[in-house]
Amino acid sequence: MSNYVDHVTDTEGTVYNLVDTEARSTKADNSVIGNTETSLVASKAYAVGDYFTYNGTEYKVTVAIASGGAITIGTNCVATSIQNELSEIKYRVGILSPKVPAYVARCTPPRNKNITTEWESGTTRAEVAEGNFKNVIPGDYIQKGNTILWVANPDGRYGKGDQTNNTNYPAYGTHHVEFFVKYMGDTSLWLGKGNADGSWQTSANDKGRCPWNAATDVDPTSTTAVGANNTNITRTYNGANVSGYMGSFIRERMDAVILPYLQNLFGSSNILKYREIHGNAVNTEAAAGGIPLWKGCTSGWGWYDRYLDLPSEVELYGSRIFGDAYDQGTQCEQLPLFRNMQIQDVIGRLDIWTKGVASSSYACHRCDYGHANAGTASAARWACPLVCVK
Repeated sequence: MSNYVDHVTDTEGTVYNLVDTEARSTKADNSVIGNTETSLVASKAYAVGDYFTYNGTEYKVTVAIASGGAITIGTNCVATSIQNELSEIKYRVGILSPKVPAYVARCTPPRNKNITTEWESGTTRAEVAEGNFKNVIPGDYIQKGNTILWVANPDGRYGKGDQTNNTNYPAYGTHHVEFFVKYMGDTSLWLGKGNADGSWQTSANDKGRCPWNAATDVDPTSTTAVGANNTNITRTYNGANVSGYMGSFIRERMDAVILPYLQNLFGSSNILKYREIHGNAVNTEAAAGGIPLWKGCTSGWGWYDRYLDLPSEVELYGSRIFGDAYDQGTQCEQLPLFRNMQIQDVIGRLDIWTKGVASSSYACHRCDYGHANAGTASAARWACPLVCVK
C-alpha cells in the first residue's frame, strides 16, 4: 500500500486528499468485494463493518457473525447502495477533511462552473485565504456583467519574484487566484479599432480591443487610438525609458484603464502586486526569436512592480512560438487553465495579444482562427490580462 494516488475526485467534482496510515492500509485491504458466500451460513467470522457478497449482492455486516453462524439479511447484515458505498470507500482509503492545496487544484479536471455566487458571498475567498482551493478549479469562472474572469492558476504567483517582502508584494506570500480576464464589454473600456489607417468600428464586438503599440503622444485612456507598426517605441516607466512590452501602448492602456476597472470590481486591496520580468528594449536589426529571417527581437529585460499583465506565449501554448526568451520571465509555464482546456473553450474566436515581441513591427498573438500567430503591432486585438485576486 505504499504506492497510491494522493487525491481522488468524486462524480460531483469534489477533490479529496488521502493519507497513508496503518489504518488506511488495514481498511483498504478489506476490499469492497470482500468474501463470497455460497449459502447463508458464514464460511468465516465477520466483524461489524466487514463485507461479503452473496448471490450477486454485496452486504455489510452490522452485527458480528461467527464462523458457521447464520447470516440473516436485514438482521446482522444489510445490502449496500452506491451512495453508501461511495461514502465507505472515502472512509476506508483514509479521507481527510477536503482541503485541496494549489498543486492538486491545478491538476483537477475542469468543471466549467460559474462560481460567482460562492466567490461574492465570501465563502470561497475565505477558503482561498487558508490555501484551500477545493472550490476554485482552473476552468471555473466569475462573471461580472460582460466580463468573465476564468480561474487560470491557483496561487499562480505565490512564492515567485526577486523580492520576498510580502507586505510590499503580497502575491508572493498571500494565497490567491490568478484570473484570466476575458471581454470587458463596458462602454468605458472601449478601445476602438486601432488600425494604422485610422478606420473605426463602434460595434459591441470591438469593446476590449487595443493596438499593441501606438505613438507616445496617444492618450492611454483614448477610445480612438491609432496603432503603430513598431515594437520599439520608447515610453517612460517609473522614470526610465523603455520599449518592447514595457514601452507598449497596450501595457500603458491596461495600467491606465483596465487595472482601475478591476480594482473597482474586486476592491483595490484585493488586487495583489507582484514582481515580474519583462522585456524593456528591442534590437531592430537582430534576428527575430521565432523566425530568424525576420528582424527585431527583445534585447533587454528587467524586474518590474506589476498588478496585471498580458499572458506570455508559453502560458497559452506551453512553449514559445514567435517570441523571444526575454518575453517569458516567470510566465514560463503553461497555465493550468490552458493545460486542461483548449483555448477556444475559454475565449472562443477571439484574437488576443500576448506580451511577446515577434519582430520590429510584429507582436505575438493568438489568432481567432485558432493558431499561434504574429501580426502588425498597430492592429486592434483583444487585451485579456492576468490578475491576482485574494
